Amino acid sequence: MVLCPYIYLLTSPTYPTQRLQPTEVASTHWVSLRALQSPALRTYEYADVSARLAKSELGIKRWFLQSMLSRMIFAAIQLVPSNSTYCATIPGFVPDGPPPGSGVLGTLQEWITGPETGYEKGRAPLRLWGLTLGVVSDLLEHLPPHNALELWTYPTFTSWDVRFVMWAMSYQFRKQKAVELSTQTTTGLAKEVIDPAEMPEQERPGEVGIAGLGLGRTWGRTGRAKMVARNAAVNSMLEGYYPIVRKSVATALVLRIGIVTLITVYLARKYSAREWLSSPWKLWQHL
Repeated sequence: MVLCPYIYLLTSPTYPTQRLQPTEVASTHWVSLRALQSPALRTYEYADVSARLAKSELGIKRWFLQSMLSRMIFAAIQLVPSNSTYCATIPGFVPDGPPPGSGVLGTLQEWITGPETGYEKGRAPLRLWGLTLGVVSDLLEHLPPHNALELWTYPTFTSWDVRFVMWAMSYQFRKQKAVELSTQTTTGLAKEVIDPAEMPEQERPGEVGIAGLGLGRTWGRTGRAKMVARNAAVNSMLEGYYPIVRKSVATALVLRIGIVTLITVYLARKYSAREWLSSPWKLWQHL
């Protein structure tokens, strides 16, 4: 998959009018860069990936994967929109039917548990995660304080044993990626100030693009090196990670089967030993 994001600079002081396509977009939200960069808004998204894994070449049933892996944990950002637009023409966006608490059972439930019981719970919180977070993280990494990738975390699972096996088996991989990322950062962020007059004409900052946003003399070769080095950094960090995930899941499965087998054998031997010790006494009573 090749994902091509587009970035636009909005010069208008007001939000532009948006016409949402109901079959594609449920809502749009304006979120400040400060909110996207806030460590306090970093959270996790829990997703059920058993349906996808069940369709793989392993041919494992979905119910088995759900009990084995539970849910998958992805890095996410809790979004705090400054302005939102909702597509109210989507079916089900405005609920139909009688008011909450109607009918005999509804009235009885409302009387016992309170008037808010019959009302639908609030909508799920807005979270940025997955491929979209990867693209946004690559963008935020180019902005001060350049810590977007440090706030990003590798996907894992909620089951503690699978998560531990993944952590152990991917330790060297994550350590190597961190070294590569640190090397690229050092190369890209070299403290070098270049006079635009001394630059080749093709590298001089212009009136548009990132050089036109106030970077001026500190852009030049260092800025370009950083852009090249940190381009698609999340994709680079994930490259080679999911094969480790599959091996970790298989290893955790073998460990679980091994532990259950050992416990079963131990209990069987213990029960058999008790039967053997009690058999002479039963034989003596019979005689």
